[in-house]
Amino acid sequence: MNIKIIAFVALSSVVFSSNSFAQTLIDGSNIDEIVNIATGYGSATLQRNDEGEPAIRGRIEGNPYYLTFRNCTEENSCEDFYFQSFIIKPVIDFKKANEWNFNKRWTKLYFDDDDDATLEMDVNLGGGVTITNVEQAFSIWSQHMESFYDDFLEKK
Repeated sequence: MNIKIIAFVALSSVVFSSNSFAQTLIDGSNIDEIVNIATGYGSATLQRNDEGEPAIRGRIEGNPYYLTFRNCTEENSCEDFYFQSFIIKPVIDFKKANEWNFNKRWTKLYFDDDDDATLEMDVNLGGGVTITNVEQAFSIWSQHMESFYDDFLEKK
């Protein structure tokens, strides 16, 4: 009998402790929640891009960015999104861009066809991620975007 009680208490503690660590997952069907997180970093407006996919146009510390949801179903459940920001005619050369890409783990910097600097960061939502994960993605994006504008925007 004591063995049964001990086993019950042990099993109960595992079940209840695992529930206390459970976090709510969000995925690409929770676009409104992602917009809500975005507004915690600055302005954010939900719209549609030219392909009809949901997108956020926002500003963090006054700097513009776009967040585009990708691989979406007709029900607007999207597998991932990416952040993107641009500097037109930046004060940057390819060597400095290569240094950026070498030193910055989460974002990539490249030049578009017009030689404008483009900063991007991909975020996977497949299978669901925690709200903390998405908030962390916004935090990293915010830090890297601030560095991008500080380092490469011509000061007047």
